[in-house]
Amino acid sequence: MRVRAVLLFATVSIFLVAACGSTFTSKGDTAGGGASSGGVADSGASGRAGAAGHSAGVGGSSAAGVGNSDSGSAGTSEAGASSVPCVNAATDCPATGTSCAEAICLDGSCATANAAAETECTDHGGSVCDRGGNCVECLLATDCPAPKASCKVNVCKVDTHTCSTANRVLGIACKDNGGVVCDGNGACVATHCSDGTQDADETDVDCGGSCSTKCKDTAPQQKCKVAADCVSGICSGAPLLCQPPPACAATCAGSCESCSVPGRLGTCAKFPAGVDDSANFCLINAICDGSGACVSSQSKSHFGEACTQNTDCFNGHCGAGLCKLGNGDACAEDAACNSGRCAANVCAACGGDTDCASGKCNAGACLFLGGYPCAAASDCASQSCSTTSHTCIQTGSEACTAQSCFTHSCHLGQCATCSSNMDCPLATACTGGSCRAPAGAYCTKNDTCASTTCAAAPFLGLRKCQ
Repeated sequence: MRVRAVLLFATVSIFLVAACGSTFTSKGDTAGGGASSGGVADSGASGRAGAAGHSAGVGGSSAAGVGNSDSGSAGTSEAGASSVPCVNAATDCPATGTSCAEAICLDGSCATANAAAETECTDHGGSVCDRGGNCVECLLATDCPAPKASCKVNVCKVDTHTCSTANRVLGIACKDNGGVVCDGNGACVATHCSDGTQDADETDVDCGGSCSTKCKDTAPQQKCKVAADCVSGICSGAPLLCQPPPACAATCAGSCESCSVPGRLGTCAKFPAGVDDSANFCLINAICDGSGACVSSQSKSHFGEACTQNTDCFNGHCGAGLCKLGNGDACAEDAACNSGRCAANVCAACGGDTDCASGKCNAGACLFLGGYPCAAASDCASQSCSTTSHTCIQTGSEACTAQSCFTHSCHLGQCATCSSNMDCPLATACTGGSCRAPAGAYCTKNDTCASTTCAAAPFLGLRKCQ
């Protein structure tokens, strides 16, 4: 009497093993269960169902092997493959169909090992592997190609892993096509002084900087950087705010005196010798004598004008190629003083390195930082003066700004030469590796400025780009 053996289908759960950034999954995973093999051969006639070949996982279907004897030996699958343990994944397992998953042998069965997330791939239109063995377009925004417009940013959609872009917010600085600021709709535009936000070089909302509108000095007072930003021409305080004209202004209307002299705000003070009266103009070629009178300059240079020696200047103080203020004179900035030091709004000699912003004091005079006017290398802390811009070259340890770089191009924290207008502030002209100077940079001629306006700041400031 023949005894029919009972077929046994062994089912193995999904294997999920994480190692070295990879995920291992049995091939039955897609059908709901792990791969299984084995069975008991039919003891009956040849050709009847023998031992099971390879069954699908739980929820799948099994393919019974075809028996080749009554002895119960294992059969072969309907595909003709021998039912043997997984030894060489390359020959024993089916291909995964993606470079983000590799067929492997795991505990004698076929499984897959998923590549680590962000591994590069090229199949199925993707560029990086996700965590599940799929080649997708992106996982992070940095996986996406850089947008052509600087007013757009990359976005990687979380649900689809596809690249997209979003508009930068209104007011972000840009340089595309001659623009200076993003309009919030993805475009870089040149107009920024009427968009209702503080952007570009504005010191407050739609005022100051390159805007024709000056910032107000009445409550609430608006922010400023230099006197020229303000309606009143007075920028002071901490933080810097436009200040209303002093009450003494009504009675301080004579030549060479003002209520806005630095350090003497609110009192009627005399201008130092050699300074032009910017409000109550002296006659042609006349200049303030330090006592409140306008006198003939006798062909001598005024404060802030070019010189080569002390006798070129009305007040006898020539430093770094410009007529400067003498010790004891009211001042607004270090560069205005022949000593290179403006302390508490008064020009004073330095007694040591710690007295100087540059950390270098030489015979009572501070050496200058990068971007400050110079006539020779000895004027600069870096011992290097640009022969083209006549400003000190940075030492390399100073903060990099477009104003302080002698090329007016700052890249990755270092002064650099420009190769195109896109490297320059406000996307202005790049000529011979240097940009036109932005607002706030020291200057001697109009054509060196992006604004084409090089003018003296009110009240004891050297000429700067407006």
